[in-house]
Amino acid sequence: MLLYVALMIIGVGGALALLCGKKHRVATLVGAVSLFSGAAAGLPAMFMGMEFESFFQIPVLILGIAAALYSPGYLAGHGSERSNVYWFFLNLTVASMLAVTVFEHWVPFLLAWEVMGLASAVLVMFDRESTAARKAGWLYFAACHAGAALLILYFMFPECNVYLSLFLVLAGFGLKIGFPLLHIWLPEAHPAAPAPVSALMSGAMIPLGFLGIFKFAHFDTCICLEEYMAFLGWALLILGVAGALGGIIFALPQNNLKRLLAYSSIENMGLISIAFGLCFLGAAAYDIQERVDDISEMVLFSFVGGIIHIINHALLKGGLFLGAGSVLKMTHTLSMDKLGGLMRRAPQSGTLFTLNAAGLCGLPPFGGFIGECLIYYAAFFGVMNGSGALRSAAVAVLIVMALTGGIAVAVYAKAIGAVFLGEPRSQQAADALEVKPLMLTAQYLLFGLSLLFIVILAWTLPEDIDAPLVKNIAILYAAVVVLIAILLWAQRILSRRGVRKSCTWDCGYAKPDARMEYTGTAFTQPLSDLFDPVLKVEKKLIRPETVFPEKASLDERVSDRSVKRFWQPLTELAVMLAEKIHHLQSGNLHFYILLILLTLAGMLIYAMMRG
Repeated sequence: MLLYVALMIIGVGGALALLCGKKHRVATLVGAVSLFSGAAAGLPAMFMGMEFESFFQIPVLILGIAAALYSPGYLAGHGSERSNVYWFFLNLTVASMLAVTVFEHWVPFLLAWEVMGLASAVLVMFDRESTAARKAGWLYFAACHAGAALLILYFMFPECNVYLSLFLVLAGFGLKIGFPLLHIWLPEAHPAAPAPVSALMSGAMIPLGFLGIFKFAHFDTCICLEEYMAFLGWALLILGVAGALGGIIFALPQNNLKRLLAYSSIENMGLISIAFGLCFLGAAAYDIQERVDDISEMVLFSFVGGIIHIINHALLKGGLFLGAGSVLKMTHTLSMDKLGGLMRRAPQSGTLFTLNAAGLCGLPPFGGFIGECLIYYAAFFGVMNGSGALRSAAVAVLIVMALTGGIAVAVYAKAIGAVFLGEPRSQQAADALEVKPLMLTAQYLLFGLSLLFIVILAWTLPEDIDAPLVKNIAILYAAVVVLIAILLWAQRILSRRGVRKSCTWDCGYAKPDARMEYTGTAFTQPLSDLFDPVLKVEKKLIRPETVFPEKASLDERVSDRSVKRFWQPLTELAVMLAEKIHHLQSGNLHFYILLILLTLAGMLIYAMMRG
């Protein structure tokens, strides 16, 4: 009931905000208060009865609260004259996301799914003066409808071939998740959308595809459950490996901060897909292995690791997108090669971005470490106790996760160094000022919850999940976090006793400037060159000339090859077919009536054959 109350508060508040018209401050007040209070009202339901859907509702509610706190400051100067439209569609997006997690029957579920896509597509195009935003919104709109069309086919023909049905459900929900080849809307939509919307979409919306797979895959109707789960497990594992590795590799050369974060989201969805793939593979092997207890532990830890990573990704990536929004608010640019030196000018935003990035890289003692640790743990179980195929898959997972984690550290080191460290490389960065306190509050909230979440989760797991190891890890994790906090507090107190001043060696540079430091592009160029067979980086180089060069530059651009190699030929084929059948639109009323009658006759025959 609390969730339905939350839905009502958020939905009604959005409608009232729209009715406020040009009263921007009133619309912002109504929209923000209703979103904050509605999301806060739904949170107690999570702890009254933790269910599988709860793990997807928590990100929606928490990021809804963060968006309510962050958006008023962000909108000032970024479309505040259309606040009523923004709050209506933001509240509608959050309400439809909650409805997706609540509805059990496929008809209301698909209705909520479509509303979620349409409302968020409008928010992606909120900056209506931007050509890039309109293009990104159109691409996202098409992806939403393509996914919905595949899901309608899946639900309308439940008795079709099991492999075809699995393809439909994976492709339909995979378009939202951002599986390989289906991800092309993500790097376009996130840079275009307002920062709170990007945080909500990346942290809470795209993982809902996994909820759809778990909820509506035909586990109860298939003849051979083990074979079905094994096929689904292999599919998720392969897609996850390709998505994790491909996503983080394509994040390397990106110069736009939010585009980098978008590719990082593809990587993290890949890690979650790997976890659930191991879970299904372990479940399929459960009845045919001699070491049943060991295989069941692999299922448990991969499942719990995937769930924990979903929530940690929501909190940490949500904080990173809000941090990117703060950078845009301070400097009016997201080009990392034009930034630098923001840590000195906005220390709180810089520190929060750095801590969130460290957590998402899986570095201890931050929240992201726990989920990835459990996925590693499950993969080691597969290596030690699985059969030949399962053991090989687990070894591949360990290698890919280790490689992905190393590249992720390089990616975020680039982002932190290029944006916050060094000297400013433009006047925009030099003039930056810290954002408003309420915008910082939203970021503090998300990072603080990422530290507390694993401790809370350990004592609120459903009773049928017996995971004492998770509780032991949570206790150790909490102790380490408290110890580090005490040490930092002590170091700060002791450092106030006195300041020692002395001359330092300046390495020969009396007055360093931005020309002496690495740009983000230069920092990751060696790794980009290493993965050039995949990236196909296009370089535009102006070489330095003479002893004292006045001009030299390197511009790198990376185009997603899946667009040229897969989607462009597919689009051209669709256009060709559309031209072939164009003559059906002849404008002849009698011909249209004949088509309707033939369609009705076909539907009646199909219904009689099934009856």
